[in-house]
Amino acid sequence: MAYKCKNCGKFVAKDAIVCKHCGQKNPAELVNNNTIRNSYNMNSSNSVVERTLIQCPNCGSQLTWFDRFENNDYLHCSICNQKFENPLKSIKLRSIERRRRENFLKEYGCLIIVGIIVLISIICYSGSDEPSLPLYEDKYAIQTTAKSLIKKTLRDPDSFQLIEIVPETGKVVTVRYRSKNGFGGYNVCTAVVSCDEKSMHLISNEENY
Repeated sequence: MAYKCKNCGKFVAKDAIVCKHCGQKNPAELVNNNTIRNSYNMNSSNSVVERTLIQCPNCGSQLTWFDRFENNDYLHCSICNQKFENPLKSIKLRSIERRRRENFLKEYGCLIIVGIIVLISIICYSGSDEPSLPLYEDKYAIQTTAKSLIKKTLRDPDSFQLIEIVPETGKVVTVRYRSKNGFGGYNVCTAVVSCDEKSMHLISNEENY
């Protein structure tokens, strides 16, 4: 709350004994309005300037200031003649920072949301991958690896024709297949291979007829 001299109308401290402006005894008179709007002729006669109530941190007097002082680093109390940091400036800076955050969210909010969704999708997809089976338990991998391993031993690798793969004891499998011989005909052959978790080894490879 602000206090003015009841004689001259200038601001005084609440507990002032004498008005230093006009000499009035017990001058303090309460002013109830917190924000006052006055006509202030800056660029046109119709312009309205906001005046804000500020309390002096030194003497506690209520002072009114035009918002055009918001860029000043310090304000000067007319009652106690002390200067203090300008609260209008910090209010303005907070307002600017708030508008900056709002504009950032408007411009990049959708991109941030999309990025978060993509990241969650990648994490969920990678987490749902089942661990790969060891080679000796993966029928498709056994067939592909055995075919590649046997074809390396043939005169005509392209003539390889798989007949069947028969699991044996442990990690050993028997592969029956056809392939061309040196006379252009086809022979039925049997290969025995052993598997571990990641690799396969050819034990034997014989022609049957």
